[in-house]
Amino acid sequence: MKTLLRNATMGILCLVATNKLNAQEIWGSVWNYNDSKQSGIWSFTTDPNDNTVTPVHLDPTLVANSGSTWFNNKLYYVSYQIQEGQGYFMYYACNTDNFKPIYSEQVSDAGMMAIASYPDPQTGVNYGCITTSDGYGIEWAKLNYRTFDDRTSIKSLSENLLAVVIDNNGQAYAVNESGEFLKVDKETGEQEVIGQTGVVTSTLSGICVDPETNRIFWAVSPKNEDSGLYEINTQTGKATLIKKFPNNEWFVSLHCTPTPKPKAPAQVTDLTVTPDYAGGGTLKFTAPTTTVDGSTIDEKLTYYIINNADTLHKAKIAAGKTVTWTFDFFKYVWGDQTFIVQTKNSEGMSRQTRLRINIPTEEPTAVEVPKTEKADDESAIFDLNGRKTAVKPGELYIKNGKKFVNK
Repeated sequence: MKTLLRNATMGILCLVATNKLNAQEIWGSVWNYNDSKQSGIWSFTTDPNDNTVTPVHLDPTLVANSGSTWFNNKLYYVSYQIQEGQGYFMYYACNTDNFKPIYSEQVSDAGMMAIASYPDPQTGVNYGCITTSDGYGIEWAKLNYRTFDDRTSIKSLSENLLAVVIDNNGQAYAVNESGEFLKVDKETGEQEVIGQTGVVTSTLSGICVDPETNRIFWAVSPKNEDSGLYEINTQTGKATLIKKFPNNEWFVSLHCTPTPKPKAPAQVTDLTVTPDYAGGGTLKFTAPTTTVDGSTIDEKLTYYIINNADTLHKAKIAAGKTVTWTFDFFKYVWGDQTFIVQTKNSEGMSRQTRLRINIPTEEPTAVEVPKTEKADDESAIFDLNGRKTAVKPGELYIKNGKKFVNK
């Protein structure tokens, strides 16, 4: 397992997918060795003609590469991370509405780390290829990542399984290092070869089942090829390429969520954000006129404007109207920012529309401001015109064309 993780050179993502009619939007936790600031939850669609990848929530701890479960609007996962050249494992639980952690602990038992596993859709308990407690072997086992204290060994394995999935009927499948697609009895670990996928990889990969259609999607980086998204035929085992990923991303631990309700609003359009570099800016978008299934919206919508997992503004709007919202943030985290707009009607929420922009640090004039205090969390306390303001390490505050940085 450790060798597989060290071989990852581009990035690893843990995915969640939502359907919209015949297309899926995929959410994932990306791990990029070259820039930890890009780690976090990202999204893209399975439309072969749409090659964009956009962030949902960035956080270097959102690296779900050693086992995970998305269940009841929460994400439970084990993360292999590297800090100052040292590798270690952490367990996290977080809410999926804002991805803020609700629990974490360092993991010392190798038996809690999966090479490939997947939760049973009914129970939320994972089955798969999991390391033994001494870290030197692998076995088919079941593990409850929600409680993180319930593990059962089932059968010793002689080779790695690089992807494991359980369909809506409770049937487990796996892909081995030879590229064979296997049918697995999840309670005994017994395997039956269905056929060759036609794809061979030596890296971790991700796989998921659409809860509506039972289709199996596989995100994998084949040997000597860029990574891509495939669909596997469960009758033959054959994997058919849907599309290549734009930046050769590597994915693990895919999960699909149900389709949006047909009468929920479609996405907002024409989203723009224009910062004024004085602590604020203008955000504009146009509300949808139709629902997901194309019906006309005949009621007012509630819209939400979100940044850094915080709802900045919430209000009502008529269908098809354009919103122009002027904001006055006193605080910015410098660099890339993601703004999210989402609407809701009586039937449910729309998909999120996201826009990523860069807030340059060069635009405002830097000024020297004495730190009057230091908080327990290493925040610096600046006295700005008589107002004490906490600035966390690495954060940038912009006000009236001036910037204040806690370095």
